[in-house]
Amino acid sequence: MNRLSAAEATKSLHRALKVYQSPLVLCVDEIGYATLRQSEKPPALPVLSVRHDRKRPTLITTNRVFGEWNQIFADDAVAHAILDRLAERAEVFHLEGTSYRETHRRPAPKVSPA
Repeated sequence: MNRLSAAEATKSLHRALKVYQSPLVLCVDEIGYATLRQSEKPPALPVLSVRHDRKRPTLITTNRVFGEWNQIFADDAVAHAILDRLAERAEVFHLEGTSYRETHRRPAPKVSPA
C-alpha cells in the first residue's frame, strides 16, 4: 500500500498498479495490521478489481473480521466492493488457537526458591 501511495504521489500509479495486477498469484500478508492513512486506502480497489476480472488468485491474511474491513479501507463502500470481489470465488479459512510464533518461544527458566 505504501508503494502504491508513493506511486500515486509521483504520478506513476498506472505503472505501479500493473506490478500488483499482473502476478499469477498475489499474497497480501496481514492486511489491516497497520492503520493506513486515508491517502493509502484507495489504490487497493483497482488492484483487486482487475485481479478479480482476470480470475487471478489473491491470498489475504488478516486478524480482522469482515465487519472491520471498513476500518482498514476508506469507507463501507470500498470495503464492501473489495470483499465482494475477494469472496465471490473464495475459500475462507478461520484459524483459531495458539499463534505459530508462540511455538518457537522458549519457556522462561524456573527460578528455584532460595
